[in-house]
Amino acid sequence: MAREERLHWRWSALLLALALAQPAAAQGEGGEGEAVEESDPIPKTGVDGRNPRVDRLSEHLGAGLSGPVPDGFDALPAAGDPPAADPAEGPPPDGEAPPAEGDPAGDPIPAAAAPAGVTVVEAMVDVPDPAAPDTDRVRFIVEAPEGDPRLLLVDAGPVWFTPDGAGWLAVPNQRGVASPPKSAITVDLLPLRPEQDRPAPGDPLTAAMTADPALLAVLRTVQRIEADDVARLRRYVKRDGDTFTVKTFVRNEDVRVAAWMEWRAGPGGRPVGTLPRDAVRMAIYAVTAGYTIQDIADWLRTRRAMDMEPAIEAARTLARQSEFLLERAGLEYRILSPRHAEFMYNQGVDAFEVGELERAEKHFRAAIESRPEMIDAHYNLGVTLYRAGKYKEASSAFLIASGIEGAPARVFFNRGATLYRLDDQLGAARQFRKALAAGHADPERVQAWIEKTDPEGKTAPPPPEPKKKRRRRRRSRR
Repeated sequence: MAREERLHWRWSALLLALALAQPAAAQGEGGEGEAVEESDPIPKTGVDGRNPRVDRLSEHLGAGLSGPVPDGFDALPAAGDPPAADPAEGPPPDGEAPPAEGDPAGDPIPAAAAPAGVTVVEAMVDVPDPAAPDTDRVRFIVEAPEGDPRLLLVDAGPVWFTPDGAGWLAVPNQRGVASPPKSAITVDLLPLRPEQDRPAPGDPLTAAMTADPALLAVLRTVQRIEADDVARLRRYVKRDGDTFTVKTFVRNEDVRVAAWMEWRAGPGGRPVGTLPRDAVRMAIYAVTAGYTIQDIADWLRTRRAMDMEPAIEAARTLARQSEFLLERAGLEYRILSPRHAEFMYNQGVDAFEVGELERAEKHFRAAIESRPEMIDAHYNLGVTLYRAGKYKEASSAFLIASGIEGAPARVFFNRGATLYRLDDQLGAARQFRKALAAGHADPERVQAWIEKTDPEGKTAPPPPEPKKKRRRRRRSRR
């Protein structure tokens, strides 16, 4: 079962072309004013699509933060660069844009001005928060222009690198106040990948922009949920002393998500919710490291020093939360938990690749039980049984796969191979002919097997009947 010939529901195969709109910054009821605090609601967005006193982190990174750009990442945009055009639009037909209506033909269009606001001039690893020892922190040194303080909002895009090349992500929707002329803002970091060593406080950080659409989708989904959904979810949240709890008789997805979120008092005492950091962490690891529920349980056992049973129970909760995030991001979320056929399928692929055929067979059968129409599970079950020498069972698996709509040519070819092993030469030849008709990638190889199993051409389709000539009727002469 060659890697390129099987469906593997890994994240690298599911990075679809995501046409995700840039998320709007979290909005509130705050208006203009001379003072701004970190806990203030973010002012409403203006007609130009920007908030008057809010700067996005991704748009205000100083040139001094640039460093070596690893593969899969982009360099920081130069200050003042206009936003990139939508690649779907393409260039104008004649190579130049037509003049705007009402403007004199040929007048130049002014270049986009550089974003005004703060500039992040330095970034370094800070001392972790004692309340969250497994979450690292970054300290930004920020220069702000003269005038009112501004909010710096963490958004999706920047990835921070330590001198050894390890990557870190600032959790979206964090914010800090930038006061002129210079101030420090501290935000939490999550590792880009789980196997990274912890950074040392004081390590300088450089920045690059991620080019991974799945990672961007996860981070932007966190932004959207915490910016747009909280106003709807807080209706289920009640104050309970100094804390907030979800109390309602309603049972729906909103209530479930509200119960997951961590709530605190915001401006005016209204509850403000954030997603659990570990749920965000595991969604990131699912994208960057192919994490499953088993990996989550192992992470909890090693990083949180949890016993087996509590770790498994906590992993189930984290898996459901991460699945919610991945599903909202438009990504394949079913590979995370054994509740889904895709998870069992992946387990079968992993077992097959290390030669554990019995375990692979077990997982492929479990995937089929969960989703009987999953053609690749039937196909790979047949491959596993064939490799184990169970040719009759393999032939049955390939037969079921061949009956599912959209069966590829390799299904017919492999069924032909099993029938050949079972000494059914003509049956094998018929399957090889079906593989040829289905557009097998190696028609010469298939033709060679047809000639080997049916040298007399007994399974060849009958020649088409010759067309009868139409007799022309002769006109009678008068």
